[in-house]
Amino acid sequence: MVHMPISLDRLRQQLSELNFFNEDAITQIEKANLLIRKSIISIEAQIDQFDFASPDEEIHFFRHIKPQLYSLQIAFNKLLKIELLRPAYSKKEFKIILKQKLDFIKAHYIDFPEFTRYYNGTSTHDDTRYFLRSNRIELSCFPLLYDDRHSTGYDVVAAYMLAYKFLINHFEGNSPIIQSNSNNLKLSWSADKVAFVELFSGLKAIGAINEGNIGLKTLCVQLGQVLNIDVKDIYKKRGEIKERKGERFRFLRQMIDKLEKDFDEDYY
Repeated sequence: MVHMPISLDRLRQQLSELNFFNEDAITQIEKANLLIRKSIISIEAQIDQFDFASPDEEIHFFRHIKPQLYSLQIAFNKLLKIELLRPAYSKKEFKIILKQKLDFIKAHYIDFPEFTRYYNGTSTHDDTRYFLRSNRIELSCFPLLYDDRHSTGYDVVAAYMLAYKFLINHFEGNSPIIQSNSNNLKLSWSADKVAFVELFSGLKAIGAINEGNIGLKTLCVQLGQVLNIDVKDIYKKRGEIKERKGERFRFLRQMIDKLEKDFDEDYY
């Protein structure tokens, strides 16, 4: 079995510690490219050594993992080239150059409208067609990302689409990795930390966020940022829940009881 989501989560955490908007942006982008390349080498080595345990695992990788990872490679390589050009142009000229670079990325996936509609949706009926290597398509226009061993063809199309979205967000000042700390709405978790662990563990277990394709630690950190709570020892807390006598998930049970009472009362 290939264990790839952990590598992707670790990479996103490492990228979140870099700043791509200051005077040292080029150096930071170069560091990001090195981190991304190391992750790609690691994951491809796992595939070469272990391959996939089942068609479902292969589909999951080529639909949910590889496009995200390779989109970062595409986006940051392009981002580096764009930022290196910035000093040579006026703001007006740079906007023109930027549009040309973004249009180049976009041109790599707009010729696959049927697939992009499918990928952006929630359907799964054609997953075997798009995300199994036995049904691969050869894409000569993607020589650096496509190979028989590590691609179905369509995952590369998806990667370019995600890279385009990433770059658009980045240049609009809304980086998908670095989110602004400014937030007019102040939320704070007011139950205890174990209750918080129950909540995000439940969300992960039922696939309520990203179809479950997110690491527990990443989910804990990202929800914790929204709710202003920091849980560093999540696995210790999960252990406490596991060892409980009687009702194991007390917070979730209390939530269900309160919710049922709330809906039973005639407020409406």
